[in-house]
Amino acid sequence: MCIFGRIKKILDVVILNKVKMVLWLVFYCGIVFGCLLSPFEFDLNIFSHSVMNFNNLSLLFTMISCEILTMFLLFLSSLTFFGLLSSFVSVFLKGLGIGIILSNLYSTFIFKGVFFGIFIFLPGVFISSASIVCFASEVFEESLIILKKIIHTYKLEDSKDRIKSYVKKFSQSLCVSLLGTVLTFLLCCSFSKFFDIKI
Repeated sequence: MCIFGRIKKILDVVILNKVKMVLWLVFYCGIVFGCLLSPFEFDLNIFSHSVMNFNNLSLLFTMISCEILTMFLLFLSSLTFFGLLSSFVSVFLKGLGIGIILSNLYSTFIFKGVFFGIFIFLPGVFISSASIVCFASEVFEESLIILKKIIHTYKLEDSKDRIKSYVKKFSQSLCVSLLGTVLTFLLCCSFSKFFDIKI
């Protein structure tokens, strides 16, 4: 009886977080699809040069800019029902980019690239990706509320509190995403020499 009770609780959690689970599935599909694009030509010399040169902050600026742009586009799309689509597209593209980098790390540096990707590249990327996936689920729900309001099936109540809560979640997600991005940059700069990833 206890076992069935636990199973029921797990199923309740799955049903409650079904949007997040679908988004995670889309994210991993993006990674797999990106990894399958191994014939895609990608110049890792630029990547490795930026990683090896700690004084060159252009890579960090680019990474931070991409994260901020992604989060703000998601936030803006949540103000309309287009967030229903953008939440899935942004998560898929995030996974796609990760998959392409991992695939080319392997094709260029073989097993060194695999270890570098798993132990150096992925930890920070996972933090920023988790933040984007969680916020994308909020975007989906917010856009769904707007869509219901448009078709007059949802009465919007306590809008001020809801907006404050939503903006707070956006700020928290953005901070965590940037933290993961900076961590990725620092790890790559600090440990790439041990993997001999250089020009």
